[in-house]
Amino acid sequence: MSLRPRGWRADLDCLRYGMLHGRACVMSCWAMMLAVMTVPLPLPAMAGIAALGAMERYWPRRRQRIETLALVGAALGCTALVLL
Repeated sequence: MSLRPRGWRADLDCLRYGMLHGRACVMSCWAMMLAVMTVPLPLPAMAGIAALGAMERYWPRRRQRIETLALVGAALGCTALVLL
């Protein structure tokens, strides 16, 4: 996305860029954020969720592998909650 260098149009471009980036972030991380905020998880579980989020953000676009890892993490988390 190209951004204008100066003026009020540059401000609008920055606002639009920030909203697009924020929307993409929320769309990819909402389930992990919800799990951490609603269920009292132990610290290692939160660290695992943070690691999954970091992998999704910083690995090259291997979407299917990341979704599989996320599903495995969610299943392990649900299992841990049932057993505790």
